[in-house]
Amino acid sequence: MAVHRPTPQQLQAVANRLNLSLTDADVRSFLGLFQGQIDADNRVDQLPDNLPPVRYARTPGVRPLPEHNPSNAWYGKSTVATGPLAGMPAWFCGIDGMTPTHGLVPDTGVMPIEVTVDHGGPMTATVRDNALLLEVIAGARGDDPRQFDVRTQPYTAALGQGIAGRRIGVVQEGFMQGNAEAVVNQKVMAAAGQLRALGGIVTEESMPMHLIAGAIATPIVVEGTTQTMLHGDGCGTSRRDLYVTSLMDRHRNWRQRADELSETTKLFLLLGTHRREQHGSRFYGKASNTTRRLRAADDAELARHDLRLMPPRRSRPRRCRRPARRVKRWCRGPSTCGPTPGPSTISTIRPWPSRAAWPTGCRCR
Repeated sequence: MAVHRPTPQQLQAVANRLNLSLTDADVRSFLGLFQGQIDADNRVDQLPDNLPPVRYARTPGVRPLPEHNPSNAWYGKSTVATGPLAGMPAWFCGIDGMTPTHGLVPDTGVMPIEVTVDHGGPMTATVRDNALLLEVIAGARGDDPRQFDVRTQPYTAALGQGIAGRRIGVVQEGFMQGNAEAVVNQKVMAAAGQLRALGGIVTEESMPMHLIAGAIATPIVVEGTTQTMLHGDGCGTSRRDLYVTSLMDRHRNWRQRADELSETTKLFLLLGTHRREQHGSRFYGKASNTTRRLRAADDAELARHDLRLMPPRRSRPRRCRRPARRVKRWCRGPSTCGPTPGPSTISTIRPWPSRAAWPTGCRCR
């Protein structure tokens, strides 16, 4: 089932339904930016599906009533980021951000973006603070459907133990991403050398599926964001979760202020809505099925290594200019997503430990 870009008339019709005001130039701009996402859809379409065999015929069944949780908790004086990577904002401003195993930190009360990808995680000034904050926020709540068999540890106890004898796998494909900056790859390889000097056992490994992880993640992130964060009024539906109704009531008013949305959000909204109207949720479902195979390959490598090392991002952070053209604001978009979608352990190494070592163009905001 080939996916095609919408015609200008189709895109304008979607924009009208969303109360977005687009000029002809805007339409041409968005259509050009769609192409990479359309290519990802078609790449996913070419992959074999990953469905389990049917062992028992299904009957209609009955939808259970939602369970209410009267003991919602709010945390203060700490920063918990959600999204595919807590390390992303840390990368942009030179602090330590850690993306823990999916579900280790409950997302209850945190505004979701796409619930199968969201990772709540700490962002702090130091590694020690990061470990301490993780001890505080990690653990099962009992009302977060993302959590299963959650196991916590005294993370601060691991500080200072060293890495002698630890097995570190350098993922070759992580250095083969399109549009990657050579200086980023060089920085990470230099970090591998430092880890080796500290006694780590550093070896190269190959994970071919990593090269298509971004394509697999694209329909999940684009459609999940559109349906959950936007059409789903910031929370979405169809899971036993804690729904913050006051947030939903306020967030639904984006429809009256759609022109004020960020350019990235407009791109996801337009593309995700058009995709849903033309193809339903097929690509979201197929990509989600395929992540199980991707995750299995990832887990197989983690079974042989204590740490997998690769560049966390393709390029150095750049200072935003205002006003900026849409293509500049969008930059590389979700094509920069490299980690495995779904539950998996991801380790992030802070590449620049001090401001003096930041690359040109990096600014703290």
